[in-house]
Amino acid sequence: LLRLLNDFVDFARLRSGNIGLDRTEFDVASLAADINRDLAPMLEARGQELRCTASQNKVTIWADRMRLNQIVASLVSNASRYSADGMPVDLELWGEGNRLRVRVVDQGRGMSDEQLETVFEPFDPGQPSSRSENDQNEAGSGLGLVLARGLVRLHGGELSLKSSTGKGTVAEADLPVVLAGEGREAA
Repeated sequence: LLRLLNDFVDFARLRSGNIGLDRTEFDVASLAADINRDLAPMLEARGQELRCTASQNKVTIWADRMRLNQIVASLVSNASRYSADGMPVDLELWGEGNRLRVRVVDQGRGMSDEQLETVFEPFDPGQPSSRSENDQNEAGSGLGLVLARGLVRLHGGELSLKSSTGKGTVAEADLPVVLAGEGREAA
């Protein structure tokens, strides 16, 4: 219930332009570890594994850790929710130049072109119809992807989805972040 309330508050703040970024320096691998730890109970309950790949090289960024965690957790949660029990979810995080790349891949039911057109709309009425009976009982605000995209854009990046019905979904976030030691004042 608290998560739903927070989603609504964040949505209202994002729409009104009253949400900011609190940038700190942190390592991308630690973000991956936090996501793995935080979402493990949800994934384990469905017999799913989060296969996480973070850059082998230490990548330290100057960005809003809490908001990046929120973005990635939303993408992984959706991948889990719309995948069958026992199916893995892949998370890849890596630095490329002054950008952070995030990719979440599932082998779930995927989305049609029509669903892809509206998936970033708040409270998308078409979204619940794509859920299985097991998913109908899972509370969701209908704002997860809307918030994720808004927070990615607040960082100056972009979030995109590629999907095919029956073949799963790939969510990709490309965020311009300032790597440690690279002119943080401009951030």
